[in-house]
Amino acid sequence: MAGLTISDENIDLFKKVKIERYYSYILFGLSPDSSTLEFRGSGDRNYNFDSIASELPKTDVAFVIWDFEYETEEKPPRKTSKLILIAWCPILAPMRRQFALISAVNQLKLSFTGIQKDFKLTEYEEVSFAVMRKELLK
Repeated sequence: MAGLTISDENIDLFKKVKIERYYSYILFGLSPDSSTLEFRGSGDRNYNFDSIASELPKTDVAFVIWDFEYETEEKPPRKTSKLILIAWCPILAPMRRQFALISAVNQLKLSFTGIQKDFKLTEYEEVSFAVMRKELLK
């Protein structure tokens, strides 16, 4: 893979999550030839994180950028958020798509500056608020 094309429109969508806080998440996939990042969907600020698993493909890779809001374990708890990248790579995805995902992750982190934590997930059970929060509290 020579390089992933990330359009200005994709960068603008990212800014709607990071800066404008218009969306809580954006979902991207790869074009059939794995050369271009393609917008697949978004959710508003009230979207339930646990619902994102239903939007992930069963046999293809995807990327989710999420402004993940949660409470700390401090006394009293405080609300905070982290910008996370979920690289979704189900076991049923073709091997060439899995390799394309691995190659694309670093380019995404360079293009979408400000991502604080990234996850490579392969099972739907891993895509849950409780699992993500636990990882972010470490």
